Amino acid sequence: MRDQEKVGKPEEKDLSYGGGDLKKRFEEFGNKVRKQYTNNLSIKSRSRSNVDAQFNSQVEINASEDNKSNPIIISQKFIDIMYYGSPEDRMKGVKFIRKLLSSPQPPIDDVLQAGLLPILVHLMKCKSDLMQYEAAWSLTNILSGSSVHVRYVIEAGAVPCFIRLLSSSSEDVQEQCAWAIGNIAGDMDDFRIYVLELGAMYSLLQMMESTASLKLLQTGAWAVCNICINNKDFKSISIAIPVLGRFLSHDDVDFIYNCTLALVHLSDGEERIGQIIKNRIVPSVIKLLANEKDCILPHLLKILVNVSLGKECDLNSLMECDVLHALMRFLDSPKESYRFKSASIVANMALGNCQHISYIINDKLTISKILSSIGKDTDRVCKQAVYTLRNISKRGNLEQVLRLTEKCVINKLCYVLTSSNASIVFAALLCLEKLLSLREQKVEKEGAYNEVALTIEECGGLEKIEELQSHGNHEIYHKAYEIMEQYFSTEELSFTERPKF
Repeated sequence: MRDQEKVGKPEEKDLSYGGGDLKKRFEEFGNKVRKQYTNNLSIKSRSRSNVDAQFNSQVEINASEDNKSNPIIISQKFIDIMYYGSPEDRMKGVKFIRKLLSSPQPPIDDVLQAGLLPILVHLMKCKSDLMQYEAAWSLTNILSGSSVHVRYVIEAGAVPCFIRLLSSSSEDVQEQCAWAIGNIAGDMDDFRIYVLELGAMYSLLQMMESTASLKLLQTGAWAVCNICINNKDFKSISIAIPVLGRFLSHDDVDFIYNCTLALVHLSDGEERIGQIIKNRIVPSVIKLLANEKDCILPHLLKILVNVSLGKECDLNSLMECDVLHALMRFLDSPKESYRFKSASIVANMALGNCQHISYIINDKLTISKILSSIGKDTDRVCKQAVYTLRNISKRGNLEQVLRLTEKCVINKLCYVLTSSNASIVFAALLCLEKLLSLREQKVEKEGAYNEVALTIEECGGLEKIEELQSHGNHEIYHKAYEIMEQYFSTEELSFTERPKF
């Protein structure tokens, strides 16, 4: 065991499947077909050992080329061997079952109808590591079927056995049981809740912290990730955050892939971000952004998006790690999803305090890339760029907002007034209104001209705002009307020629 902070052990509970509302919810799902494994992971193919020929005669396979179901008939003699045979015959029998269930079209229903599920669960309680391994593998293959099959395995009492064997001295047994738990947790929310209540998260994390085996780390991280998906019991799953954080320096990409995906789910929600900050996940994530492995970059950016949605104090962690420098190559990346996520982070940070806004507007390269995406990029990237300007105008101080009155900024805001995306148009109108308002205050005090209004006309914005008074969106036409009445009424100065000072 490494000299690291240990995961706190949860209270032991007697949570046998079948009690209360949880069982009722299990029964309600009927014949829903189970989802594909998350992250395109599936049961690993393994070499199949030869089984004694005597067992081939105990199973009749009715197969034909055009019959894909391949129904089988398992003899009573075979069943008796599995229940009452010698340890040697049972070992051969369970290997035979595992071989049947490892086929491309496993006869899961036939094995279940033969009544072999209880004995497979029982064999996981034997002292033999090999017997535990073969039984767990067979059950894992059953778990690859439908949600109904998963429910049968749960009701047979297999989950406590899987969890207990995560501390086995055999790495093969540990890995197989981690696969099984991951399959169950990845199937549906109620199954996920059940394995969590039985302490699967704690046992998986203990297994990961006490091994140097890469295969155990990879499979354990995948199972932990499945438990975290869509899980609202943050108190129970949050114990994974410090452990996963310590593993972010690992050099195996497949392992890091599932660690970071789990952290995406663990950072999703304002109440969760505090734990992410406390365990110093942000510095590790930003350091990993320099990684050229594309498979983990979406996870890293999403974690930062989640953090940027937090409180003002949470934004400090992004600023302290110089997140804008780390995002620079993503703001104009060839991949639209990278541009969108990075622009979203900047837009969210602009909703912070004046210190956060200064951090953004003083980074000229970031502002330049934000402006260049307006009107040229996809709608969702453009929207985040316009939101950045809108948020600065909303939350910034006078000096910061006046930085937006430069012609290059106003030109971009006027350009998107013809966008087909109502959110972009409305955000641009709000930003222009704020800039007009600030300059109007100067007009009233000093008797000067409204420079913003003049610039809007020069950029073709006046005609566009006039046209928006007939826009189909109520908010847009109402705001356009207000701007025209307040700053461009016929009683005001004609802007056909810029006044000379």
